[in-house]
Amino acid sequence: MFCHQCGAKNTEGSKFCKDCGEAINIAPAHSAAAHHNEKNLISNFVGVMKKYATFTGRASRREYWMFYLAYMIVAISFTILNVIITSGSQSSYSYSYGYGYSYGYEPNPIAMIFSLVEFVFFLAIMIPSLAVGVRRLHDTGHSGGFLFISLVPFIGSIILLVSLASEGDSGNNSYGHEPKKA
Repeated sequence: MFCHQCGAKNTEGSKFCKDCGEAINIAPAHSAAAHHNEKNLISNFVGVMKKYATFTGRASRREYWMFYLAYMIVAISFTILNVIITSGSQSSYSYSYGYGYSYGYEPNPIAMIFSLVEFVFFLAIMIPSLAVGVRRLHDTGHSGGFLFISLVPFIGSIILLVSLASEGDSGNNSYGHEPKKA
């Protein structure tokens, strides 16, 4: 019996995967429970976060790109909210004595707190995003060090994008079992 999340082989009758801790669906393939097993955006994001710093194994295209989509939605939301919150913070000028006016801005405490929350979120998401990227590269047969190709100007990012979007190796490879296809 294989885990639908990480592809690890588990003993018959196991309720949870020995590697990732995900619940193992033992319902027959034709049942309603099996059809309900499709992952949505939030459950996929949470699944990647559960593997916070797991750089071993493989990640399917769906797992990687759904995580990236959720990440981009959060990033765009943070940007929009930050613009809305900080747009009112440029409301006054400060005067200097002696030689004229000195233009300055009043600090907005709400914007400062929001920026701190935003910074903490992006700092916390850095490790899982690297880990799922490495696992995605493992699925295509590349090592995690292949991420560094993006440092090559222009062409490196294109090569990395093509590798991340490519279909993974079928069957097992040197990095683990094939992730379940969605």
